[in-house]
Formats: sequence, C-alpha cells, structure tokens
Amino acid sequence: MRRWLEIGGLVAAVVLMVFGIVAWASGVVVPGWTSLFIAVLLLGGVQLMCLGLLGEYIGRLYDASQQRPPFLIAYDSAKLTSTGSSTGAGIAMQR
Repeated sequence: MRRWLEIGGLVAAVVLMVFGIVAWASGVVVPGWTSLFIAVLLLGGVQLMCLGLLGEYIGRLYDASQQRPPFLIAYDSAKLTSTGSSTGAGIAMQR
C-alpha cells in the first residue's frame, strides 16, 4: 500500500511540474513563480523520501530490539508419551 502512495505522489508532482511549465509558457504567471513552485515540489519530495527512509530504519531497529526468534511456534505437540516417542512434530510459521 505504501508503494502505491509513493508512486501516486510522484505522479502528482510530475503533473504539477508540467502544469507549472505550461503556465509559464503561456505567460499567465508572475515572474519567478514557476521556479519557486518547482523548487518547492522537488524539496518537498526529497524531504518526504528522507522521512520514509528514516521511518524504515527506526522500524527495523525496533524489530531488532525485540530479540525475538525469526519464527513463531503455532502448535507444539512434541510431548513425550509413556513409550518415550513423541506424538507429533511441531508446526513452525515463518515471520
């Protein structure tokens, strides 16, 4: 889902840049507006990208700090019976 939001934001920024260039070419804008508009779009995109990378990093640090094994035991029936054999194998799910 997050990737679709990133792609949608990129498409919206490109469409707005094209709109700014078309408005500049038609001469209906105040001088300097187009360069400021495009600079704000680019810098905003870079800031959001850096924020996303920082969020990924913090999320991975949080997962690593939990010190959990890479698998979870869903059901364990490996109890010994009176004959010494186990009743079944446990089922492990990968995270």
